[in-house]
Formats: sequence, C-alpha cells, structure tokens
Amino acid sequence: MILKSFFKKKSTKICLMITTILISIIILLLSFIGYFNSIVDKIYSDRTLLIAMSKNDSINLLKKYNHISNINKELVFKLNFDYDTIIKSSYLTKDENGNVLDSYQDNNIDLNGRISWDDLIIFNFDTYILVKKDNENKLLDDEIKIGINEMNYSYHNKHEYVVNHPLGFYFQNEAIEFNVKDVYISQRPEVTISSNLYSKLLKQQKIYVYTAKENSYHQASKLKEKLKKEKINVIHDTLYFQDESTIVSHNSDLIDILNLAMYITIILFFIITIIILKNIIEDINYNIDLEKKLGFNKIRIKFNIFERLLILNVLSYILAFSISLLFIKGINKIFKISLIIPKLNILFILFIIVLGLNIMLSLLKK
Repeated sequence: MILKSFFKKKSTKICLMITTILISIIILLLSFIGYFNSIVDKIYSDRTLLIAMSKNDSINLLKKYNHISNINKELVFKLNFDYDTIIKSSYLTKDENGNVLDSYQDNNIDLNGRISWDDLIIFNFDTYILVKKDNENKLLDDEIKIGINEMNYSYHNKHEYVVNHPLGFYFQNEAIEFNVKDVYISQRPEVTISSNLYSKLLKQQKIYVYTAKENSYHQASKLKEKLKKEKINVIHDTLYFQDESTIVSHNSDLIDILNLAMYITIILFFIITIIILKNIIEDINYNIDLEKKLGFNKIRIKFNIFERLLILNVLSYILAFSISLLFIKGINKIFKISLIIPKLNILFILFIIVLGLNIMLSLLKK
C-alpha cells in the first residue's frame, strides 16, 4: 500500500524518468566508446609489433598484461654498414626515447632500384634487426635471406646486387658474415638464418628480446612508461596502410570527446540524484507521519524510506537497460554497425554509490 501510493505520485514518476534517461545516456555513450575503441584497437593490433628489450628476462612481467598476446622470444643482429652490398644512401637510427644515435645522408647517390640500409631499419630500434628461423631448413649456416616490406620490395627490385653477395652483421659485438640467398616480402625489416645457427645463437644471446601483439591503442603509451620503470625498453613499430592512420587518429579524437561527454553526464547524474533523493524524502513526510501514527518504530520507518529509494533506483536501471538495448538494436540495424551492451563496471560503481546515498539519507531522516 505504501509503495503503491509512492509510485503513483507525479514527483516519483518524474524522478524515475530523469534518472532513467541519464542512465540510458551513459549506457549509450559507453557503447559508442566501446565500438570506436574496437575499430582503433583492431587496426592498431594488426599493424603494430611490440618489441621489448632488457638485460634481464622480462617474460613473466609481460605475461601480466592482458592486452599483450603472442609473446615470442627473438634473436637480433646489429647492422654492419661497412658492406656495400646494401647501398649507403641514407639511414637514421634512434633509441627507444627517439634520440638520434647515428645518421647518414648522401643526396648524390641514385638508388636506381637497389636496396638501401634505410630499408632494413626499424624506427627507434637502434641498429638492431630481428632475426627469424628458417623453418623450411633450406639455408646453410653461412646463408641468409633478407626480408623487406612490400613497397620497398617493389621499388627496390634490383635484387641481383644483393643475392649471392656477402653481407655482415654484429652479434654481441662480434662480426658475423653471410652469403645472401634471397630477398623476400615481410611486414617489417628482418633476416632469416638457418634453424641450426638460430638455435645456437639464441642460447648465446645475452640480452632478452621479445615481440608481442599489442591489442590496445590507448594502453600502449601507459605500458611503455610502466615497463620503462622496470628498465625494459619498449618499441611500438606501427605500419599503417593507406588511410588507416587517419581513421585511428579521427576515432581516437572522437573517443576522447565521448569520454568527456560521459564524465559530464556522470557528474550531472550524481548532482541530480542527490537533489531527487532529498526531494523524495521531503515529499514523503506525510507518509512518515502516517507510519508513526500507525505505530511503526524508527528503524522500520527508516527501512521503508530505504526500500522506496532502492526500488526506485533498481527500476531506473531496469528501464534504462531495456531502452538502451532497443536503441542499440535500432542503431545497428539502421547504420549497419556493431554496437553492443558495454561492460557494467562503471554502472555497477554508480549503483553502489547511489545505494550508499540511499542508506545515508534514510539514516539521517529523523
């Protein structure tokens, strides 16, 4: 009877409508943020290689991060610029902080389709190059294959200047020479050596190098700073195709705007919720007086107040989820996108905070 009269009031219905709308807006904003995040993360994950280098083994630390996957231990060589098999037209090497370590520029040299050292440099990876294992077991221990990206492979297509010619590297400051057997297309600069030599050198390598898949665009910079404190150098080597860089940048800016809108809505939600709860308690003074006349003790009266507020909040969430689900389905159908119901972490926290406010206001009511 008490609950029925409470929900028949116009003020209660207005409060229910306002809180439902605000919660629905928060859910929809979270859904759009999740959608655009998924686009950015997918592109970034497909185009980015995380490289972690340290003096101590960092595998256990890397495994703690859920947004890192496909962790592999790697062998690395350092480039030896003394060999003219590769054209020394220009190169620029930087450390993980972006400081220039070495550079060379000769504008008078015409590449004329030949591979240059710049084709073999990973940005911010010093002069290191990743070394892969010949899984086909076709290479001898003194043979090597060179991998460069598809664009450089097409433009620098005079591979006869490289194939069957000597090319040297440094492994732990010691010179090592190979005979180039082939040039192939790879996503980023790398070389391939025999399986036997690879296994031998990997055991001897004194530094620890791991590559992994970075699955979160917005977590990448935070991860780099965290690992830097553990004395682990991290390089995110990203190679976007066509307009992917613009898509990532645009969607990232849009996510920032949506996050700002969500935070503003949450602040408004709290302010309006406090005002609504206070007005509701003041509005039910008549019911409280009636309950006192009926012989309800103070504890029972406070519980009745809390019960009304709790049901009002729970009902707001139920209606908000239902409305949001209908909106999400409608938006997906009209715009052919894939919005989903977001994770409920933020909404659960909001509910707990509001629940605490309900308890506090119920107890403070005399």
